[in-house]
Amino acid sequence: MTTVIMARTSEFSIVMSDTREGKTDKNDPNYPYEDGIQKLYSIPRLGFITGAGDGEFLNKVKENVIKKRYIKNIIEITNIFEETANNEKTMYPSYAEEIDSSYIVYSWRGANTDGSDLFGINIISESYRDLYDGTNMRGIQENELAIIYPSDLVNKKEEINNFVERVQNLDVKALPFNRLIFEMLKLFRDISALSEESSSECEIGVLYLSKLDQLYYKQGTREDVNKLIDVAHKNKILKKFHDVD
Repeated sequence: MTTVIMARTSEFSIVMSDTREGKTDKNDPNYPYEDGIQKLYSIPRLGFITGAGDGEFLNKVKENVIKKRYIKNIIEITNIFEETANNEKTMYPSYAEEIDSSYIVYSWRGANTDGSDLFGINIISESYRDLYDGTNMRGIQENELAIIYPSDLVNKKEEINNFVERVQNLDVKALPFNRLIFEMLKLFRDISALSEESSSECEIGVLYLSKLDQLYYKQGTREDVNKLIDVAHKNKILKKFHDVD
């Protein structure tokens, strides 16, 4: 399972994912894990998409979303998720539990009712239906930082409580982009150090409105988290990013 860390404010959104993929075939030369696997993808004209859980299922969801090419309404992503999940569970009923406990995370840019920019992040999972009045989607709130932990950490209460406390102590609204991404990278580093299921290589997708030129940017990067932390500590993290379609 993947590490995904995400945050959004009124001015930007950040989604981070690791690049380690589990291997179930013991004859696979990369068993039990393979690093360097792309998990974070660009959704054309919209944002970024990644996930955590059953890798083959998540890859099909991502492929189907990207293949759509032009998403007019984000409800289309939920529809694609549900259709893919139903098809996969019909074909592979023994994997139904893994599929239902998987997560798709995507970022998007829209507009508030007053016309101002809206940088959204949504998570879709069938596991949410019992938690959110029957819906399988939850939106990350403005000024919220959220984490999907790798499965080998989920039951380690002391470690999870430590991360929860660290997140609660962060004032996301007050932190500028560079400082927030620095704090998120440190969380990512510490999670990956504790988990065999998470790589130290980090993929990041950001959407933001530049205060310098008032232009909207969609950018990404991918590198070892420790190198990114060094750059972020010097307040130069944006130099590591490149424009994404």
